[in-house]
Amino acid sequence: AMHLIRLHMTLYYMLTEGDIYTYLPEEDRKVLLDIRFKKYSFDEIFKMNDEWTKKNHKLAETSKIPDTYDANAVEKLLITINKMTA
Repeated sequence: AMHLIRLHMTLYYMLTEGDIYTYLPEEDRKVLLDIRFKKYSFDEIFKMNDEWTKKNHKLAETSKIPDTYDANAVEKLLITINKMTA
């Protein structure tokens, strides 16, 4: 359940700020740890999931993130990264 909510939070920051955070703000981390240590019931978690889903759907409708991507550019980037790590 914690990872589900973490993914919602990550998506939220991607849609609002255009960044992917691997280290979430303190308030978000506290919620995630509270989920891990069972301070929320399943009903509360399902409600939290529904709220995040609605919020992120609204944000996705107005997001500046393009609906498509340049597959060739992604492939070139992957090749470059693989060469750097080889």
